[in-house]
Amino acid sequence: MTTRSSLFIAWGALLTASAVLWAPGCSRPEPPPIAEATGTVTLDGKPLPSVRIRFIPMFPGFGAELVAEAVSDTQGRFALTCGPANGACVGPHRVVVEEGPLPEDAQGESGRAQMRMTQYLQSLENRPLPALYGNVAQTPLQVEISADQKVYDLKLAR
Repeated sequence: MTTRSSLFIAWGALLTASAVLWAPGCSRPEPPPIAEATGTVTLDGKPLPSVRIRFIPMFPGFGAELVAEAVSDTQGRFALTCGPANGACVGPHRVVVEEGPLPEDAQGESGRAQMRMTQYLQSLENRPLPALYGNVAQTPLQVEISADQKVYDLKLAR
């Protein structure tokens, strides 16, 4: 019986020591600071209204919680937010530009909603968007956010 008790004690000590040594390696680094980030998005020099813009950070250890996003206004202007904060994380980002949210009456599977969606998309200026800007793996847009700069204009081309 002592052998069995000794074995359990030894395993318990080994697991405790492993957890103590391993746990600090699991802690995440501090997230980078957030800096104000605004700009204008254009396609072939013309404002791009009603598009969703996402700045996806390119540093390890973090996920979607640090993605900054915005929807452009009718003049293509945008102001990024990252969670509850205004701006984007300081550091390098890939930038994705895709169609913005649909109006509520253009959402759904009904024939009426589908017709309204088609009408809405046709009413948007400066379309269609080149598909490569909507794919994080293909987008040529990369931006370095810094605390010293506030304006980041995005110039897309067909």
